[in-house]
Amino acid sequence: MNQIKRLLYIFIPKSLRREVKRILFGRPKICPSLYTWVKANPKYAEIVKEFWTSYQTKRGVPKSLDSSISPPSIFIHNIDCHIYEKALFRIKNVTMRGKEGILFLPDGTVTHQTGWDLEHVTATAVYKNKWKGKSVFKKGNFSSLMLYWGLGYYHWFTDVLAMLHNTLEIMPKDTIFLMPEGFDKVSNGDFYFKSLKNLGIDGDRVQEFNGTESWTFQNFWWQPPAVHPGDQTPGAAQWIGQRISNSVPKSSDEKPVKIYISRVLPYARILVNEEKFLSQLQDLGFRICLLEQMPFEEQVRLFRNAEVVAGPHGAGFTNLIFCMPGTRVVEILPKGHERRCYWTLCAELGHEYRCFLGDPKFPARRGDPDIKVDTQRFLVELKKFINL
Repeated sequence: MNQIKRLLYIFIPKSLRREVKRILFGRPKICPSLYTWVKANPKYAEIVKEFWTSYQTKRGVPKSLDSSISPPSIFIHNIDCHIYEKALFRIKNVTMRGKEGILFLPDGTVTHQTGWDLEHVTATAVYKNKWKGKSVFKKGNFSSLMLYWGLGYYHWFTDVLAMLHNTLEIMPKDTIFLMPEGFDKVSNGDFYFKSLKNLGIDGDRVQEFNGTESWTFQNFWWQPPAVHPGDQTPGAAQWIGQRISNSVPKSSDEKPVKIYISRVLPYARILVNEEKFLSQLQDLGFRICLLEQMPFEEQVRLFRNAEVVAGPHGAGFTNLIFCMPGTRVVEILPKGHERRCYWTLCAELGHEYRCFLGDPKFPARRGDPDIKVDTQRFLVELKKFINL
């Protein structure tokens, strides 16, 4: 029997297996593209504004801090980038269910664009099981800021808030934005409310949704992500960074600064031999920053004055959205476990990016390994890069 099951998995496409299971268990159909669905269902929905259709773009070839070493293959393989369509939709009688905020369209189909992969929806209890809870109709205008991986510093700014680029000014001024219950307790979450306020959304327009009730909305305004995580929505990072930076008052002690982001406090991706070169970085004029201990507004002020930003891969690099174009950036990555997101962010923002590979160290405190670097080689190449 096990051999037969293995053969079935080899020869039957995954999409067909999924459709058979859906029919057998009586689960709703999946809407693969909200853009296509809205065009086909004018009775229920309209495209309020279309900003662009799907297209391919290309980034410049990334560089390593040590020019004799080729950049990681994950960067090379992502020079070509797919940008999905960007539009603002108004849909009548959309229903939201489950703690994940899964959206059921008026005809009963489910859009998977609250998640990045189809399984982010089909694996949820609210998709697998028939709804037995209370159903509530909500009058007025609503939108969702609930997105798979949406809670966390990087994904909040580059994925969730990016959906509001171009669309926020078009939505009604009384639109209520839905967030998952307890969101402000995640990742020292005062930055959620503060960044929303900086963009013009006050706290009284933010409402938590815990998924215990099924909410159907009179008018639902939504703009699915235009890129996959790790890529950047065109124009969004600049818009978010500038709007927030302009909303944070200047301080009298602001001045150009070289930043080193230390990860001595977080529980993952620690630079294990960091202490061996911190004093030398300070001699080069770097300020050693523990961003976890720094208020959000102070981080904005710090990074908008940055000349150089360096450190191991981590959420602190999201603050590059507040930097001036042309900022020099050095990201330390574990060899074989690289991620492209801050290279793509630099490419979008016009920063001068370099990566430096260290040795991965296990066991790690989370999935990603810690990192050990050749400190002397790092310092030599860093000095060259920043012209010291």
